This record gives sequence, C-alpha cells and structure tokens, in this order.
Amino acid sequence: MDLAAMHFRNQTDIYSEITGIKSQNPPNISDLHLYIWTSLILSIFTCGSFGNALTIISIFTTKKLRTHSNLLVMNMAVVDLLLSGIIYPMKVIIMLVHRSSSDDIPHSLCHYYGFLSVALTFSSNMTSMSIALNRFCAIVYANKYYNLQRLPVLLLMILIPWIVPPAISALGLMQRFANESFALTEIGFCTFNLDLHNEEDNHFGFMMAVGIPGLFIPTIVIAVSYIAVYAKVRRVRQNLRRSIYCPLKKSTDAELPTAEASGFCMPLIIRRFEHRVRGARMMFICFSAFCITYYPAFIILSVAHELRSNILIEQPPLLLWFFGLYFTGCCANPVGEMSKRLHAT
Repeated sequence: MDLAAMHFRNQTDIYSEITGIKSQNPPNISDLHLYIWTSLILSIFTCGSFGNALTIISIFTTKKLRTHSNLLVMNMAVVDLLLSGIIYPMKVIIMLVHRSSSDDIPHSLCHYYGFLSVALTFSSNMTSMSIALNRFCAIVYANKYYNLQRLPVLLLMILIPWIVPPAISALGLMQRFANESFALTEIGFCTFNLDLHNEEDNHFGFMMAVGIPGLFIPTIVIAVSYIAVYAKVRRVRQNLRRSIYCPLKKSTDAELPTAEASGFCMPLIIRRFEHRVRGARMMFICFSAFCITYYPAFIILSVAHELRSNILIEQPPLLLWFFGLYFTGCCANPVGEMSKRLHAT
C-alpha cells in the first residue's frame, strides 16, 4: 500500500471514529471546486484585512473620528482583522497541504485552529452586540446617552469581548481536546461531531456552553436593539414631517430639537438626525447580511447532524460553499462600516 492510500485510510479511520460513519470512497471533490473556493476565501481574506486595517487606521489617525461609538467600531475591526487574517489563511493552508501532501498534519494544529476560530467568532459577535447597544442608547434614549459615555462604561464594552469569549471557548472545547474528538477530516477540515441526540459525549452541553452565549444571545440582543431603533426613527421622522412649524418651547420628544430661526424647522435639523441614524442603518444592513449568510451554514454544519454528515461524505463541494457563506458573513460588518466612516471623512 502506497503512502497516499495509507494517509487516506488513517484520516478515514479518524473521521469514522468521530462521526460514527464509515466512508468507503475518497471525498468526491475536484480540483476545480477546491481552487475556486480557495480563491473565494483568499478574496475575503484580502478584502477583510484591507477593510479592517483601513478602519483602524482612519479612526486612530483622525481626531474627529475618535468618539466612543467609533472606538467600539475600531474594537470590532481589530477582532475581525485577527479573524480574517489568521483563521481564513489557516483554513486554506491546512486544506491545500492536506490535499497535496502524504504527511499527516499534526492534530494539535486543529486544536489551535479550533480554539481561535470559536473564540474570535464569539468575540466578533459580542463586539457587534456592543455597537448595537451603543446605537440603541444613542437613538432611543438620546437624553440619557451622554451619561453613558463615560470611560468605565466604554472600557467595559471593549474589554468584555476580549475576556469572556476565550474563557467560555476554552471551557467548552476542553473536553473535545481531551478525547481527541476535534480532528482533521478527509477533505482537510478541522472539525468535530455535533450530534445533539448523543448524550454520552455531552454534545448538547457543548452547544449550550458555546452556541447560546456566543451566537444566539448576541443575535437576539442585536435584533431587538435595531427593531427598537427602527421604531424610534420612524416615529421621529413622522413627527418631523408633520412639524412644519416648530414652537419655541422645548419639545416633549428628546429626539425632536427646537428651532428659533424664523420659526421654521431648518433642514439642518433633519440632516443632523439623519446623520445620527446613518450609522445604525449601515450596521443593520451588515447585520442582516451576516444573518443571511451565517445562519444557514451554522445550522447545517452544527445542528443538523445527519445532513451535515452526508454533506461531509457525499457532497464536499457543497460544504466548501457553506463555509464560504459563513466566512463572508463574518467579514461583512467591518467592510461596510469602513466605507461609511471613510465617506464621512
């Protein structure tokens, strides 16, 4: 038996132990699918790294952009720069080396990759949540927003995404690393089995420990925040359109400024309000793109065990594109925010 056959047999045995599925044939993945997918991931890596780096540089070097809100954006850009600059290239390198070489890739590499991937994705979701909460307070509770713009609050919103995700990810993956259930599959993916119906390996506990705080809670908080922002913006716009004349007394709505110039609402008032909500609108669009691209891949790859296993064995090209959607969703936020910030300058 030659080295390539022995290599495939070893990897197949490892994967069969993880998933409980016997694979008789090599994965049906062509070079064309692999190279197209590799080009896609490298394109995302290039755009994500460039966009995140430009966001960080523009906010750091431009004094008028160093607001509390923009510092949260820069914090998200730093996290996603690590995500797009480390995880994506590592994924491509592991796949290409695994496909072109007969030497076994150390399983410890999968351990490092798994921890960084889970922790950084968790951190990215939490930074998006902190930005959504900031926009929620700025628009829905504008009269109290400046009381929240204190240094301790800002430091708390910046440091939590760097402390909580690595701690929870380490606890959630500790058992996976101990029983070697996080390993390299035949097509070069560092992955593990997530069978929610198998209580022996505590897969459900893993999802509860990592999936809920790392993905579902931030998503719910972001969605509720932007729904509240949309409702507030719509109500204020309706009031502005009805208010052709602005009384001199103070408005009962904190979002409706008064004007004394000739007794009429100046266009500047509306422009200021539109400028305030523009950032929230851009982030909501990016969040929607994230949900559309991320959740189908996450559900199929993590929850639907039987379908996921069939994809791994029978349809590897489809699995590649699901991962492409996942990476695109993770990369969307900082690129869109960078474009908005540069336009504002």
